[in-house]
Amino acid sequence: MPFYITGGVECVRRVLLQSALRLTEVLKEREAQIELKRLRETSVCGDNKETQAKLRADYEESLCIAQQEIQQARNAKIKCVEFQKAQYETVLCFSPIVHQVIDACFLQDLAV
Repeated sequence: MPFYITGGVECVRRVLLQSALRLTEVLKEREAQIELKRLRETSVCGDNKETQAKLRADYEESLCIAQQEIQQARNAKIKCVEFQKAQYETVLCFSPIVHQVIDACFLQDLAV
């Protein structure tokens, strides 16, 4: 009797879809970089205040978005750590020393 993986095709499709989405994001980022480079070159050639203001606004916006993404990832990691810590505390009864060791390990994970 042959062995079949259920959901194997779905798994492959999901991986391909995720790869395509990542490629799309990379291409969009590359297009934005090219546009930014073009705007910088035109700005350097002349003292165009509007172009410089647009560049500054675009840079600040992208910086803000990147900071928000970092904060969201950190918040998700903190939620996960708190959930795991709650599981440890509810399932197992540890001594206070073991609690300190677990807290130190979770804090070390957050630092990464």
